Amino acid sequence: MTSWRVVSERFASRAFEGEGARRAGGRWNGAGRAAVYTAATTSLGLLETLVHADLGLLPFYLTIPVTFHADLVETVDLGELHSNWNSVPAPPQLQRMGDDWLIAGRSCILEVPSVIVPHESNFILNPLHPDFRSLEIGEPIALETDPRLHSYEFRIPNSKFLILDIPSHETRNIELPTICSGLSTPKKSRMVTGRSRMLVLALATFCDESRVPGTRSRAIEWSPDQAQGLRSMVGLPVEPSTEAEALR
Repeated sequence: MTSWRVVSERFASRAFEGEGARRAGGRWNGAGRAAVYTAATTSLGLLETLVHADLGLLPFYLTIPVTFHADLVETVDLGELHSNWNSVPAPPQLQRMGDDWLIAGRSCILEVPSVIVPHESNFILNPLHPDFRSLEIGEPIALETDPRLHSYEFRIPNSKFLILDIPSHETRNIELPTICSGLSTPKKSRMVTGRSRMLVLALATFCDESRVPGTRSRAIEWSPDQAQGLRSMVGLPVEPSTEAEALR
């Protein structure tokens, strides 16, 4: 059998320590109990990740296969669970069930239903179980996904807007003393940056004091000429259209 661990490349070397779950707890373990959450497929692992992570971070995620024998697995049947088992936040009885399993060491792996897709399974690994050493952990694989999964698009009624998506390795804070001149915002404006480390700039008809939805950043009104100048400054093609643009 094979399950998949979807993890940020930053933590790939520690993906099977269970430290994150130990510190914060999870649906099937309380804080203080190490556990490694994996999924039956990469796609399910991706969905499980997306409910917690910023979409824009997907280019920085990896998937790691782990292979094991079926006799190492104890299964929790969906029919055994209380009707609120998939509620958010997780009901405490699930953590107690998982903690009992971890403490007793009944098996190295616990198969549980996924909250995202209840008829598919996640596999929780006990890194402290003696059989954990028998698991075959494969090499990390870059998680290649459709770019539309990690695109940003602000839909603002009755407004024009411009979104510039700049690859993370090119992202930088840009000071725009020329383009910002004449605006009520400070000349050295910090652009709208998300957790995704992408640079997102909005051209909208609302006033400077408005906030861009989903961010802590204040919106800046850009004229078409200013927007084109900004595209040029950050190395994007200058386009003649002044209509609203959005990422695909």
